[in-house]
Amino acid sequence: ALFFVGLAALIMRLLALTAQFASFQRELIEPIPVGGQSVSDAERLLADLALLPEYIRRGYLVNRLAQALEYIRRKDSADQLEPQLRHLEEADAISLSGGYAMVRIIVWAIPILGFLGTVIGITLAIAQLSPDALEHSLPEVTSKLGLAFDTTALALALSIVLMFVKFCVERVEDRLLTKVDARVAEELVGRFQQTGTSGDPNVATVRVMGEQVVQAVEAMAARQAQVWKSTIDETHEQWAHATASAGEVLEHALSSAVQENCDRHAQALTDGARAHIDNRAEATMHVVDQ
Repeated sequence: ALFFVGLAALIMRLLALTAQFASFQRELIEPIPVGGQSVSDAERLLADLALLPEYIRRGYLVNRLAQALEYIRRKDSADQLEPQLRHLEEADAISLSGGYAMVRIIVWAIPILGFLGTVIGITLAIAQLSPDALEHSLPEVTSKLGLAFDTTALALALSIVLMFVKFCVERVEDRLLTKVDARVAEELVGRFQQTGTSGDPNVATVRVMGEQVVQAVEAMAARQAQVWKSTIDETHEQWAHATASAGEVLEHALSSAVQENCDRHAQALTDGARAHIDNRAEATMHVVDQ
């Protein structure tokens, strides 16, 4: 029973490790841009990793990337990234060793149980040995001793098989961690811009002050832009209102001028027609009088 429990644990671990190799074929985070990235991009890269499927996020590779990016985001600096990566490598190696604790206990316990079975079998066999009927009890005692020693042989054989399977699984996990170390270094080393503040605290102070000044200038520029936008919108609205009012005045003036000119022209035409009619009437009366 212990053998099959340990074997099942090793097979499940081997399947999980084999599935993690598929994550190396995926593009987990964006390629390194020319000139590097700002450390403020670490939060966005963490968000990209959080969108991956859960079975990929549980693997060594994505977990290592997430821990390194979280360190950069929390420290707001990539100056100590490489020592942190080495620390994470050591932590994963310790985790690898701890993951086989139950299997090691089983490998240790199986031979002990075999020896215990042998001891119990020998004890039972000796208890059945009768000096008075030695000729009749000796075959039964011999069969009992053979069964007792079989327990030790079986336990040793099972422990050897389990140790061999454990060795193969550990080799696979070691190869996986080696690939994880190389891939994480390829993805993160040289990605972020370093300020070189790790050795001089004064430089770090100046850098923080500079960032605060930049943030204040950005905030002031944003407020100024908002003021300019409000002023431009208000001026545009006033200009539109003034243009509309000027258009109405111009329309009214043109309408009045045209109306007045038309009235004058009509009056002139009427006066001319009336004078012409009067002249014709006088001429007609003069002819009639003659």
